[in-house]
Amino acid sequence: MGKHDLLIEFIDDMIIEAGMRIVGIPSTSLAEVVTGVLRHSLDFDDAYQVAAVERYSMRLVSFDRDFDVTPVKRIEPVDILSRAS
Repeated sequence: MGKHDLLIEFIDDMIIEAGMRIVGIPSTSLAEVVTGVLRHSLDFDDAYQVAAVERYSMRLVSFDRDFDVTPVKRIEPVDILSRAS
């Protein structure tokens, strides 16, 4: 199975089947992403997630410790799973 096939399988399992929603930010807010890149030394995709989480007052679930330098409070997947049981 190639990388593209794995990506399609991931999209099907994690987004379509699980009912996950994709959240975006308006193009007028992309400056907030750049600010996150510069202020917290994040890469673009991490800074984009921080901007979306802040914009929509969401919680960020991630193993990625790069988020710990931001004002966003990260929770790990295990924390979500322990609440469900």
